Amino acid sequence: MEQRLNNGFNAAGALGALFAVLWAGMIVGVSFIATPAKFLAPSLGDRTAFDVGRATFELFCSIEVGLALVLLGLVLYAWRRLTLIGLAVSVLAITFMQAFVVLPVLSDRVAAIVAGYGVPPSHVHLLYVSMEIAKTGLLVALASCCVLLGTRRESRGSAERSYRWATS
Repeated sequence: MEQRLNNGFNAAGALGALFAVLWAGMIVGVSFIATPAKFLAPSLGDRTAFDVGRATFELFCSIEVGLALVLLGLVLYAWRRLTLIGLAVSVLAITFMQAFVVLPVLSDRVAAIVAGYGVPPSHVHLLYVSMEIAKTGLLVALASCCVLLGTRRESRGSAERSYRWATS
């Protein structure tokens, strides 16, 4: 049976909402603040900035794979609602695509740049950034849905009982 707080809020749902918002904040901090800031430092050469960025994103991406699995588990445990499951699976899919398809290509490009090789222009970085924006939006939407569903007073069990009674 699900744990409910004094005001009727689903505790696991609250944790899922908090988890999603914190993860979205981490993405904003790493991808959209810290990474661009590296390239503004005049004493940090481009090759070094690229190499630091590669190490940062490889580590962060492996952390995000774990975060995605935990978030999906929280959603499945707390809600079992198609909308929330769809949002969580979408976040998981984007995270896996970034980790196992897009990031390896970007890492290879950075390795070539750091080694001093010229690399042809590519849209892979733009794809990664687009995926980060989409993932952040999905996390905010998921957190919002968790909050909206969690503030309902009726528990899932009583809704199911009402439905069974009405259809009998």
